[in-house]
Amino acid sequence: MKTIYYNSIPAELKRLGITQPECAKMLGCSLSGFTHRIKRDQPTLHWAIYGIAYYLESSANGSNLQHKLEANV
Repeated sequence: MKTIYYNSIPAELKRLGITQPECAKMLGCSLSGFTHRIKRDQPTLHWAIYGIAYYLESSANGSNLQHKLEANV
């Protein structure tokens, strides 16, 4: 059962305009730890990505998401 409604975490990150290293930094983990979590496909990571998406989309208010990410990391 998928918790979040998107096909894959990498596709969702691409849609948000952020890279895996940027997302790993936002989550406070290493890139290798992040890619390991993606491969495990656990609901907790999906919820974390959902939270990042909600944060970036709600704080963007029409601004460039990449600019918002750089300002908050």
